[in-house]
Amino acid sequence: MSSTKPEIEAYRPRPYDPLLRLYEQYSLLLTDPEKRARFLAEDVLRLTMTDPDVVMRLTHTKGKVAALHFLEDMVVDIHRSSVRKHASTLSVPLSPK
Repeated sequence: MSSTKPEIEAYRPRPYDPLLRLYEQYSLLLTDPEKRARFLAEDVLRLTMTDPDVVMRLTHTKGKVAALHFLEDMVVDIHRSSVRKHASTLSVPLSPK
């Protein structure tokens, strides 16, 4: 089922540069949020068989945009956690002071 025009217009990706670069790298357009959701769920997060049920329930109760934001939030949280974990082992700071 494709996203409706109002759903596409309501969708704004989480403003996190690594996530936005990922979308750009894989040519995942802003106008195709369903393709972005499928990519995050299947290729990035590699959800187990029970996880999609949670996403589908969220889609049913709060809508497709909320479900995609849920997936984006998971990706952002995992990435930030990974960066923090590995930042302590880097000899060069991640950002200038």
